[in-house]
Amino acid sequence: MKVLHSICTIFAPMKARNILILILGTLILPIYLTSCGVDRWKEYAGQTQTDRWIDDTMRVWYYWVDAIPHTNDLNYFQAPFTFFASLKSEEDE
Repeated sequence: MKVLHSICTIFAPMKARNILILILGTLILPIYLTSCGVDRWKEYAGQTQTDRWIDDTMRVWYYWVDAIPHTNDLNYFQAPFTFFASLKSEEDE
């Protein structure tokens, strides 16, 4: 109860707009600080080019295209043969 009273005395003189800014700032700041990573896709483009080509081609021509895992679940850094095997359906012999 004392904690609630002390919180109310801190925020009582503040206007609603200032409270909203404080709350939004508290929520947005951690997101902003954790998303400051460097985009390095250009460095990895050469390493993943073959696997991406395999993925793109199979999504167009493969009979069991519905069995291919979602793009976010794929590891494009595998060797091409291993990557190809990870895309194949169990029904494909």
